[in-house]
Amino acid sequence: NPKAATFVGTAISKWDTASATTLHYTFAGAREMNADLSGWKVAKVVTLEQTFRDASKFTGTGLSAWDTASATSLYLTFDGASVLNADLTGWKVAKVVTLKWTFSGASKFTGTGLSAWDTASATSLYGTFFYASEMNADLSGWKVGKVVTLYETFSSASKFTATGLSAWDTASATSLSNTF
Repeated sequence: NPKAATFVGTAISKWDTASATTLHYTFAGAREMNADLSGWKVAKVVTLEQTFRDASKFTGTGLSAWDTASATSLYLTFDGASVLNADLTGWKVAKVVTLKWTFSGASKFTGTGLSAWDTASATSLYGTFFYASEMNADLSGWKVGKVVTLYETFSSASKFTATGLSAWDTASATSLSNTF
């Protein structure tokens, strides 16, 4: 939506989203979005695919309060959200099977809260942090035993300083192509 390019929402925090089952493309292209989303009820949302794609200056206010326990896909959720700096500590991702391109192009994302993520169901980390150049996250708690592809997981993440990768069980991985 071209009109969403410079969206600054104030009343959006009061929207009743309790019946929503998808947020697919909800804020895609909202390049300068700055809205408080802490009041959003997303417990029934199954897919967050491309929710904040290309929301390049989205500040992420309120995302830590989201109940994401029903989500099964984070495909391209924050792709291109280059200035994103949201606290994702409260996100429950135990049912998520794909983290494909989740933070790709989120070049200034600091990774706050990712250490608490339960990634035991994930089978793909394909491009998860591709071009997430300044990311600094503790990923030691990530369980990646079911992951079959690490293709481009950290590719082009030039200043990526994640810790905890030595604890990863990559025995199921069949592709390490361009991982770093």
